[in-house]
Amino acid sequence: MKEKVTFNFSRLEGLIKQHYDTQEKFAEAIPMARSTLNQKLNNHIVFDSNDIYHIIKALDIKMEDVGDIFFSTENSENRIE
Repeated sequence: MKEKVTFNFSRLEGLIKQHYDTQEKFAEAIPMARSTLNQKLNNHIVFDSNDIYHIIKALDIKMEDVGDIFFSTENSENRIE
C-alpha cells in the first residue's frame, strides 16, 4: 500500500498572499474554485500537472523553484529527491 505523503505548501501560500492577497482572488486567476484550491493546499486533493502549470504562470515561479514549492514534505523542509 502506498504511503500518503503530506506536502508543505507554506511557501506557495506565501506567494499567493504576496501576489494576490487572498486565496479567492488567486483561485479566480488560475481559474479554480476557491474551495478546491483550499482542499489542495490542505492535502485533501492533489495538485495535478495542469494545476501546477497554471500556478507557475500566475505566480511567475522559476522552474528551479518548482520542486521546493510543490514537493517539500510536511516532515522536513527538504524536497523529495
